[in-house]
Amino acid sequence: MLRIFRHYVSGLACGLFVGDVGVILIAFYLTELSAAWAGRASFSARFIEVAAVNTFVLYLGDLYQPKRAPGHREVMARLLVCQAVSALLIAAIGFTVPSLKLGRSAFLEIFVLTLVGLMAWRGIALGAWSQQQLTNRVLVLGTGAVGRLIADLEPISSRPFRIIGYLDDSPGAADSVPEGHALLGKIQDLD
Repeated sequence: MLRIFRHYVSGLACGLFVGDVGVILIAFYLTELSAAWAGRASFSARFIEVAAVNTFVLYLGDLYQPKRAPGHREVMARLLVCQAVSALLIAAIGFTVPSLKLGRSAFLEIFVLTLVGLMAWRGIALGAWSQQQLTNRVLVLGTGAVGRLIADLEPISSRPFRIIGYLDDSPGAADSVPEGHALLGKIQDLD
């Protein structure tokens, strides 16, 4: 976890953000080299506009929530929707601030390259950080009603977790451990 402006942000989310900005920079640079007219403003001003809008819309699309790992199809659908919204916002900014307006071919090229690049980057990122690595490991103290409720929530929780075992001091704890889980010892064995 990284601390940024008194907020804790996961390293995975920061990695996704840096990768996204890198993809947008590459798409923007390739467009700058090949497009006939990419706009009047400086390269950095246009890049900052496109990168800020894109990453903000990706954030709104919940694509920086590493603990909630959606499947490949859902990520691709969200990327497509986020890119469409980003394109509309950047076009609107271009009409309100004419110096930031992108040429038609540059506009289309930036968004096609960015969409393809983000899909490839997110595909690689999803492959590298599997659901198994994003699953929290939980040690449950007690085998009572709350301990059984936690076991019932394991398969249906929106935040994936895996119970590694139970600790309980009561003499009948071995009989009250939910099926499929192990009693690892007493609470005093926690050390």
